[in-house]
Amino acid sequence: MKSPVEYADYDFPIYGLDECTGRCMYCVLNADAVKRYAKRIRRIDVEKTLVRAERAARRGARIIVSYLVDPYPPQEAYERRTRRLLSILANGGPRGARILVLTRNPGLALRDADLMWRGKFWLGTTISCIPSTPLEEEECGMLEDGVPSVTDRLDALARAKMMDIHTWLNVEPVHALTDIDAIIELTHSYVDAYVISPLTDPAGAEYIPPENYGEAARRAAEKLRKLGKPYIIRGLGEPAFTWVA
Repeated sequence: MKSPVEYADYDFPIYGLDECTGRCMYCVLNADAVKRYAKRIRRIDVEKTLVRAERAARRGARIIVSYLVDPYPPQEAYERRTRRLLSILANGGPRGARILVLTRNPGLALRDADLMWRGKFWLGTTISCIPSTPLEEEECGMLEDGVPSVTDRLDALARAKMMDIHTWLNVEPVHALTDIDAIIELTHSYVDAYVISPLTDPAGAEYIPPENYGEAARRAAEKLRKLGKPYIIRGLGEPAFTWVA
């Protein structure tokens, strides 16, 4: 299906929304105005998805797996739907076509490292804060229940980088506890590219940036330019990106 984010052409969720084990409070699919969209991925026809993904890959489309539903829920360890999808994408289309894998369980995703080390794949995870106190850890955990910890996610990305897999970090949603500077400082040695985005509003169309988001985001852009890291910064009301296909 058409990607909901501008940095990919197509999104291919391989698990249905009902199969997602994460209970993230900020999930855009909880918004009333996008319930109809969410119904389209409540359940997934796996075989049709695989066929459509192969066609998109052959056209050299930019693909994300998946912004909408995590491709590595615990049951992927034995169902291997995502591995089937990545195998098809690995063998189809131009070598330079970018395929983004986005999951809050990159540790499980590394089981498929034999596919991802090929240059077209980028393994990414989403975080919204790096807790520095027990209280912050509790508050961040309330936002993202039922998923691996931030520490475990970042450790997996670092291991992926050591395996010569392209890595990216989706910093979303930026909220009051998000320290973008600290996240970049902690991760830039093993993250190849960044996407930074504030929370979307209940209509799923506008952004709700926290106070001083613009200042923090522009400072992050300057820092990433100096580090030579490609980035996309969303919600500024102006183009802010260096990561292109």
